[in-house]
Amino acid sequence: MENEIIQKITDYLVGTHKDYILFISLLKNENKQSAKNYDTEFLLITDGIDYERNQEIMKYLRENFSGSLSVTFTSKKETANLNILNYKTMLGLYLAQKGLSDVLYHNQDFTFQIDENILKSTSSTLCSNEISKIINIVADFDNLPNKIQGQYTLKRLVYLALQKYFISLNIFPKNLNEAFAILKDKFSFDLEIDVEKVLNQENNTDADYEKLKKACFEIAEFLLERQNERKFTNTISQDIRVRANDVTYKVRAGGLVEFNGKFLLVKMGLGSYWCVPGGHLEWFENSENAVIREVEEETKMPVVVQNLFLLHENFYLNVKNQKFHEMCFYYLLKPKNENKVIKDEIREEFDKDKKDVLEFKWFTKAEIQNLDIKPTIIKDIILSDKIYSMNHEIKRNIND
Repeated sequence: MENEIIQKITDYLVGTHKDYILFISLLKNENKQSAKNYDTEFLLITDGIDYERNQEIMKYLRENFSGSLSVTFTSKKETANLNILNYKTMLGLYLAQKGLSDVLYHNQDFTFQIDENILKSTSSTLCSNEISKIINIVADFDNLPNKIQGQYTLKRLVYLALQKYFISLNIFPKNLNEAFAILKDKFSFDLEIDVEKVLNQENNTDADYEKLKKACFEIAEFLLERQNERKFTNTISQDIRVRANDVTYKVRAGGLVEFNGKFLLVKMGLGSYWCVPGGHLEWFENSENAVIREVEEETKMPVVVQNLFLLHENFYLNVKNQKFHEMCFYYLLKPKNENKVIKDEIREEFDKDKKDVLEFKWFTKAEIQNLDIKPTIIKDIILSDKIYSMNHEIKRNIND
């Protein structure tokens, strides 16, 4: 029955929209594991995105077929730009490329080639995101308003994290049970409880939830260990960001680059203030390595550390009124190679499927006097010539 439905849908798409559709693939590896528990998922690559046609296709599917259907639309142009390519599309094309997913229709004029290293790098980053979410939910599980929903969220996250880790090993589990079997067979990693059974029960006891939290944390810990050993990619990103109760704890590093009497600052998005380049530390990464990595990633300019000039402890509320406790190490840096010093520039950056506009600019001390810089102590330290000594600030006013 399912095959008949898939065939009917394929015939409709190709017969009605052949000039529009270049490629159709059935995303079997995502089957029944998405957030909305879709029964059948298709990947459609079209010559160009046409909103009205997409709506026409989705209307036909909803009106003529029972069950949950999902279609991921991607244009031919997007498949040529791996920076903006949707991860599901990238994975779908890669599986089709390896003969692991059914290609239902393929216009031979359309060719595609997904780079294995790019897919694995993207998978490792997304795996890290799933791990962070698992840890955050487990840490705050007792305070969740709906524990049943929480357990199903954990089920999805655990499967997605394992799936993305196994991609690095060219293993493609089709469901959670298969992923657990791989853990047991290949890594002798066996959980004390039947996680699948606990996850699928809607009448769990507190004891069941305790076992579930423990098991999910053990899985996250296992994946973190694999990342820290750098066994599946050299471009792993696992930010130190832990949520406990209603507070998120973060550890960051920032780099103030000094060159020819000027200082490099960056303005992000539509923000009105300037700051120093930097980002989050990764697990088991020291702050000096982190600041070099983050600044070089953002500026494309090799740098060396001069000295640590500020330890900043910050307690604040974000725009959503969420509490944050942040530690940030600020270093004075200098360019490693004068021939590779960044110029004043504005550019677009893509990170984790988000587009940011970054403006980099060099300022003299006199120009800095009139700038809005965050945290404000950076400006004070520059103007008072304290960048060559160690400073420490604690922002105690959470509303500041």
